[in-house]
Amino acid sequence: MVAGLGAMVGCSQPHRFEVDISGVEVDRAELTLYNETTAMTHEGNIVSAERANRADGSGQIAIYRVGGEPIICPIGYVSSGESEPHRFVTRNGTCQPV
Repeated sequence: MVAGLGAMVGCSQPHRFEVDISGVEVDRAELTLYNETTAMTHEGNIVSAERANRADGSGQIAIYRVGGEPIICPIGYVSSGESEPHRFVTRNGTCQPV
């Protein structure tokens, strides 16, 4: 039975994260999930990243602005079977889920 559970976890789709950063001059962005940090890609007004779905977890996205304080997007809790991608938007120096 344990082997079957491991196989199910291995088949889970990755968690995907997207942040609309319209109007924010971004130096870089990082996704932290499962206590691991990954650089996010930046294309147009969107920063995005994918992370293998290993288990339930929480974390954050840090958006490092050029010449300003970072914007933090808290990732409260993710688990298997959720709608993907997890979307956020930045407004007035804050980050909100969409």
